[in-house]
Order: sequence, then C-alpha cells, then structure tokens
Amino acid sequence: MNDQNKTIPVFIDSNPNLLNHPVIGKQERLKMAEFMKQRYENKLKEAVERLASLPALLVHHGEYCNLLVEARDLYVHEYYYSCIAMCGIVAERIAKDLFTRNILIIKENKAVFPPENAKRDLESFGAREICTFLINAGILNDTLKTSFKELGELRNKYAHAGGKEPQKDAVKAIKYLHAIVEGTVSIFKDFEIHEGKLVRKREKRNANVQE
Repeated sequence: MNDQNKTIPVFIDSNPNLLNHPVIGKQERLKMAEFMKQRYENKLKEAVERLASLPALLVHHGEYCNLLVEARDLYVHEYYYSCIAMCGIVAERIAKDLFTRNILIIKENKAVFPPENAKRDLESFGAREICTFLINAGILNDTLKTSFKELGELRNKYAHAGGKEPQKDAVKAIKYLHAIVEGTVSIFKDFEIHEGKLVRKREKRNANVQE
C-alpha cells in the first residue's frame, strides 16, 4: 500500500495560538468572548434546572467547603466526568477530617489530640479503611456505609478512565455525596429550627420537657 494513501486522525485546538497572535490576537479574543458567552447562554436554562435540583446547603465550615462547592458547580455546568471524581474527593476529605478530629492519644493518663505534624501523617491512610473505622467506632452512622462505598467505587471507576455513562453516574454521585454531607457535616445533623430559631436538637427536647 502506498504510504501517501494513509490517514492519521488527529485532534487540534489552535485557539490558544490565535488568541496570542501578535497581529490578530486582540480581535480573536473578542470573537472568542462572544462565542463563549453565546455557548453559556444557550445552556443557561438547563444549568439553572440542575442547580435547582440540588439540595440546599447548611454545613459546618471546613476545608471541604470549597471542594463541595466545586463538585456542585461541575454538575451544574455539565462536567459530569470531573464531577464524579470531585464528589469522591469531597467525601474523602470529610472522612479524613472526622478521623483526625476524633483521634485522641492517652499521654500521662490524659487524653490529648495528636499534634498537627502527626495528623498530617494520617492523610496517607486509605479512605475505605478510614470510613470503616469511623463506622465501627460509632462516629458515623452505619446507614452511611452504602453511600461511602458506592461513591468510592464510582470515583475510582472515573478516576481510572473507566466510566461510560458520566451523566447518569454524576446524578448518582451527587446523591451519595449529599447523603454523606447530611449525615456528617450538616448543621441539621445537630441542629433544627424550633419556633423560628436554630437550636441544638437536645435544647429543643429540653424545652419540650420544661413545657
């Protein structure tokens, strides 16, 4: 066969070259800005619907908050593959934070928290083992076991480029993630609204007893 008849399929993105061109770069940037604006506007209605489908958030502040927002943003803007991976990352971050906050060391007959440098060493522990420990220790409700397990499996599948149905699986990942959030860092895990005020659940029960 003549080599000249062979074809090699390629993918090309020459936009960066055009945008940085010394002569037409400025004009191309204006065109690109208009193109991107139109593309986002065309998808705006569906994005708003996806945002509306998400649960409202009221969580304790922590390192996971920015990651949680990013996971939700990825879902809203249709980056489903990345969304699934990020959902798994958020769940792992929450689990590790709970793990390090609930570890105590008995030193000279006193219970103390491990120092920060020792906590950093715990970061290397596997997420699956940490979740199992937290559940067996009674820190996490056993009902969360399924959510952590299923989300972990989804995350691993997509992190290793094995996912085939990203949109469908992103819906599952978001569902699992919010179940974990509600069972761990949600304000409503420990608080609820009573007579228009946010109070601890125990405080509400005491108030009812006094009444």
